[in-house]
This record gives sequence, C-alpha cells and structure tokens, in this order.
Amino acid sequence: MVLSPSHCGACVSARCPFLDQHLIVRNQQHLKKESNLPFEGYGGFSFTPASVSRNAPTAPGVYGLSNASEWVYVGVSYNIQQALWGHLREDGTLLKSREPKGFTFEICDPSQCSARQMRLVTELSPICNANEAP
Repeated sequence: MVLSPSHCGACVSARCPFLDQHLIVRNQQHLKKESNLPFEGYGGFSFTPASVSRNAPTAPGVYGLSNASEWVYVGVSYNIQQALWGHLREDGTLLKSREPKGFTFEICDPSQCSARQMRLVTELSPICNANEAP
C-alpha cells in the first residue's frame, strides 16, 4: 500500500479503523486527477427527486447541474439538498429549459462557498450563470 496524505500510519498495517474511508478518499483523489472533475470528492448523480433525496447533503456548499452536453448551472447554498429541490420544482425557467439530467456537489465551509462558486463558474461557464457578474 502506498501512503498518501489521506492515509495514517496505521493504514500500512491494515489496523486503521478508518482504512475504508482513507481508501475512498484516495480513490476520489485519483479519479479527480484522471478525469479532471471540477467538483472535489463527489461523482455525478441523476437529477431526480429520488436521487436528490438520497444523495444530496443538507450541508452548505456548491453544486452543479448539467445535461449531456453542457454545464447548466453552478449554485451555492447553505443547504444543497433544499436548493436542488427548489430547482426540481421550477417551471418555465431557463434552467428547466436546458433539461438538467445530473448534479454534483462539493461541501465547503460557508465562508468559502461564494469564492468556490465563482471559480467553478469561471472554469465551467454554465449557461444559466452567464449573466452573473464575476
């Protein structure tokens, strides 16, 4: 086993009670490097009521909505799950017209969320964030 910053000394001997979590973090770091995923730590989920309820946290952070061809929106919220539910309920908006099919998120400290959102908007150029001032 190769040690990384996400492993502790006990991982080498497989006695670490957090070995599974450390391996998950290491795998996520590897996937991010391999696929250049813009959001840290989480993969993509289907943008459906069942998936939002099951996968979206009630924690603060940034989230992204996408369809098969583009990033639709990057948002920030004190409650990611609640924000996604709001988007699911929208009707007649530009966001809904772009038919988002997936979401991802990144939990972050509330004091850092807005800056992280701005970086992601700059990097991804989501269509529904186009009129927001940098």
